[in-house]
Amino acid sequence: MNDETRYPLTFSKAYATLDITADFKLLAEDFCVDEELSFEPSGEGEHVFIQVKKTALTTDNIVSDLSRRLKLDKRDIGYSGLKDKQAVTTQWLSFAWPVKEAIPELGAYSWEVLQSHRHLRKLKRGVHKHNRFFIRLKNICGDLQLLEQRLQLLAQQGVPNYFGLQRFGHGGANVQKAEDLFQKRFKCKKFQRGLYYSSARSFLFNHYLHQRVLAGNWDVAVEGDCFQLQGTQSLFGPEPICDKIAQRIKNNDIHLVGPLIGLGQSRLESQALVFENAIKEQFPLLVQGLIDSGVKQNLRALRLIPEQMQWQFRDDCCEIEFTLPPGAFATAVLHELAMINGETW
Repeated sequence: MNDETRYPLTFSKAYATLDITADFKLLAEDFCVDEELSFEPSGEGEHVFIQVKKTALTTDNIVSDLSRRLKLDKRDIGYSGLKDKQAVTTQWLSFAWPVKEAIPELGAYSWEVLQSHRHLRKLKRGVHKHNRFFIRLKNICGDLQLLEQRLQLLAQQGVPNYFGLQRFGHGGANVQKAEDLFQKRFKCKKFQRGLYYSSARSFLFNHYLHQRVLAGNWDVAVEGDCFQLQGTQSLFGPEPICDKIAQRIKNNDIHLVGPLIGLGQSRLESQALVFENAIKEQFPLLVQGLIDSGVKQNLRALRLIPEQMQWQFRDDCCEIEFTLPPGAFATAVLHELAMINGETW
């Protein structure tokens, strides 16, 4: 059995596939991401926050460059989220710097510092408020009216909150490496272990969501479901399904959640737990590996609402903008729009 069969990366769409094709990321400028913090730097303290604009570079490229220039360990450089390489992106990073010393001048050919401020603490992962995306689809072939209707539908009803394929490495290689790591077939550094653990857990979540999409209940509650308040990390449930719960889901006030599998007892019950157990039975090596590694179980929303969504057509191009919370992927939105770059993702 090949790896592609063992760990398939094909996940069901929630809506009918449109007979529309488009090209994406022909240029880095076709994909722009702006990260907005959930707080303002205080203006004082032993840490420096810098807002960086980069083109065709990974976040790790910037971290490595800062480490070399500032003579700091990479672990001393903080950031809230990882940003795509094939894109133009802005994001915040931090590093410790003596209060009595001036903030150093930084930048390079492919990245620049837009602003810098002092702060009391290091920047931690996942603390940004949201990411603002700009996407330019080119060479669109198909009925633009259908594309317009689909954009309106996604803005109103949202999309399955899949992790993007980039989480899994080329051809799903990171998932296979996770299994190899769990089975002690190779060793790696601590930060790489975290990458593989995350890949395995994201893969299991995607398959849970995939099964709920196939069953037609990714946005319809079943007995045993838990819920997340829109725009927050607040969770509640399980509780009996009633008209009030159904209406709150329909109004996008709350979302169903699915398991980020790991150590600890699942919070889901009844029919929702049946879906989770089916995934555990299908991929036992990944599940046991996460548990043995001490990765704690968590929950993630099954539905993603692209906020402040707007678009405009220019000849055979479509420019789309929307905002997503930390940890959400723009590819989850594109997945429901068209055949992108010859593929469904």
